[in-house]
Amino acid sequence: MADLTVMEGQGKDIKRYVLIGSFLGGLIGSTIALLLYPQSADNRLKTITGIQHDLFRPVKNKFHEMVEHIGDSLIKAIDDAAATSANKLYGDDEDPDLGE
Repeated sequence: MADLTVMEGQGKDIKRYVLIGSFLGGLIGSTIALLLYPQSADNRLKTITGIQHDLFRPVKNKFHEMVEHIGDSLIKAIDDAAATSANKLYGDDEDPDLGE
């Protein structure tokens, strides 16, 4: 029974690697096709610049969302740790501001 669970986990890993490999292969293939396609240098530069802008904007937005989420989570964790420390230091019934 344990062998079956291990095999299922390996199957999921293989599927993930196939998906990643397919994506990277498509990306590399399309890049090579774009670079080898006969066109003028100016047109190639415009095409590559357009692709970069189209890809960069969503990645930049997701990165900013991730940073904001991590910052919010970090602030919440610090607030929770401070509240827990204050409760342990002063007790639940006493007000830490009054020093009672």
